[in-house]
Parts: sequence; structure tokens; C-alpha cells
Amino acid sequence: RKTHDSIMLAAYPHADLSRLDPAAEAKVERLKALAYACRNLRGEMNVSPAQRMPLLVAGGGAEIAEYAPILQALAKLSEVQIVADMPADALAPVAVVGETRLMLKVEIDIAAERERLAKEIDKLVDHAKGIGAKGLAYIRWADEPNCSFKKFLADGDLEKICSAVDAQQGDLVLICADKTKTVLSTLGAIRLICAKKLDVIPEDQYNFLWITEMPFFEYDEDNNIWVAAHHPFTMPMEECLDYLDSDPANVRAKAWDLVLNGTELSSGSMRITDFELQQKMFEALGMTDEEIQAKFGFLVDAYRYAAPPHGGMGIGLDRLAMIMCKADSLRDVTAFPKVQNASEIMSECPSTVDKDSLDILGIAVTAKEEE
Repeated sequence: RKTHDSIMLAAYPHADLSRLDPAAEAKVERLKALAYACRNLRGEMNVSPAQRMPLLVAGGGAEIAEYAPILQALAKLSEVQIVADMPADALAPVAVVGETRLMLKVEIDIAAERERLAKEIDKLVDHAKGIGAKGLAYIRWADEPNCSFKKFLADGDLEKICSAVDAQQGDLVLICADKTKTVLSTLGAIRLICAKKLDVIPEDQYNFLWITEMPFFEYDEDNNIWVAAHHPFTMPMEECLDYLDSDPANVRAKAWDLVLNGTELSSGSMRITDFELQQKMFEALGMTDEEIQAKFGFLVDAYRYAAPPHGGMGIGLDRLAMIMCKADSLRDVTAFPKVQNASEIMSECPSTVDKDSLDILGIAVTAKEEE
């Protein structure tokens, strides 16, 4: 009777415990925790039910032996072994429930494991190329450090690199060499991919971060000019004004971002209100007086009559909703999301526009015959 109740309660966590005595209830709760840990452990090891993967249970008292068949059924493993002790340095993942330790007894096919890891690294390299990097170099330390660029290294260089990044046996080091913007974007994305694969991102935590004093300018390598990283009306830090002409890369802005769990929620800045400073900022961006007047004359002229200090910030409520709903994409919290080709399926946009609407906007659509 008690064994039957134990199986039922482990399989159905919300079952009624009221008809069990306190001692039995404690055992059942412990069994439920062990069974849950067994299933998680099997998932971490990517073990299919058909594989012969014995579960080792160590410590926690002899009564655990009574539950071995139940754990075996719930965890969907081939067998459960009760062992007196378990080595602390076991290579397989270990789950701990109270005084009881669990681990999977695994016989690893080394050749197959290396092939699987090589494919995983190739996927990361392809992802890096998709972001804009030329690729990834890597150091993989299994039995000994090995790397993809060993032929270019002198004696002792590999050991120096491993020491610099504190690499140890079992580690994988990914290296990106490119312009700073490309490297940061690439390794930031790869870091998140690896963290999700390894399941090391804590759940149900909300970590906020303010980013301030951002770079005012960024260099446009295609056109060989400095452009405003935020917009040309952002107020620079007072201590950076002397660098406007001599060192644009060293100019920081009175701008800020609010970040939650790595997602930008809000962005804003203080604005320039001084006519001469605004004129100088435009000139630093390479604009002529004629361009300034044609594009922003209304604003520059208004500043001649003075303007109160002001700033602002925009809040991404859709991003906040995405995080609160634990969604993976903004499309999951958007009323009318667009698909990959920028069309919107629910309202069938883009669609045909009637001639009267086009005439109001002064737009003519002409058909061109293909030769």
C-alpha cells in the first residue's frame, strides 16, 4: 500500500498527502525530489530512454534501496545501483538531494564525442561569420591543449595563451580577431549561445544595468568619416569638449541605456541647447554651413533665442513584455508581427494601394516592361 502511494505521489506531485503518516510523507517528498533530480540529470546528459545508462545513488540511508525500482521507472533508466560512496571528482554530472548524491554511469565513445564537439564548434564558427566576423580560432583542451592555429605558434606560445585566459583541462577557448566593434558583437553573441547550451543562465532573476557616458562618435569605415553614435543633438560631457576637433574617439556623451538581463529596455540623452556648441558638433561631423542650414536650420535658429535644458528617454515596453512573458522573440508579444520578408500575414501587408491614395501622396507607380 505504501509503495503504491509512493509511486503515485512521485509521479503526480499534487496528489493528496493527508492520509499518510508524517514519516511516510517525509519519505515520499524525498522520493519526489530524487525522481525529479533523476529526470533532470538524464536530460543534462542528453540520454534517450533506450540507452543503457545506470543511475548510481550514494548516501542518504539504506531506505533508498527500497525505492530503487521506483526511481528506475520514473527516471526511465535501465537500472538503479545503490553504492556506498561516490568519488567526489566524478566526471559525470552529479545531482544532490539532501544527503543523497546521484550520477549517471556513462561509457563514453571518445571518437563519437570528439566528432560531436567538432560539429558544435563548426556551428559556432558559422554563427560568428553570420554576425560579420571572419571566423573563430579556438583552443580545445581534452587530454592536452590543442588549437586550430597551432602551426602559427612558436614553442611555448600556446601555454602562454592558456595561462593568460586561465584555461584548464576540459575548457574550450574561442578567439575572435577583428575590429573592436566586430569582436565585441561576435563574442557577446557566442557567449549567450554557449550559456544557453550549458544552461548556466539563472532563471527568475531580473538584473538591471545602467550604461552611461557612451561614446559620442563612431567611425564609419565605409565612408571614412566620424558619425554620431546616438544623434548629433546629444550633449557631450563638459570635460570632453576639447577633444571635439583633435580626438573624436575620446568624446563621451550624456547618454544612457537601461538594460535588463542583457536586453536594452530604454535609451535616452540630454540635449544640446547652446547655439555655438550645436554648430561646432555639426562641423565635427563634417557638415558645411549650407548643409547645416538646409537640414537643421529651424533648430539652430531657435537656439539663437535660447532654450531650457532638456533631455528624454524612450522605453521599450514590447521588450519589457517579452522578458516578463519569458518569450524568445518580440514577435511573441507583438499584436501584428512581421515575418522574415517584412510582410504582415494577419493584415496581408504590404498590399495593393488604390490610385486615389497614391495621388494624395503624390506617388505614381509605373510598370516597366522587361527587355
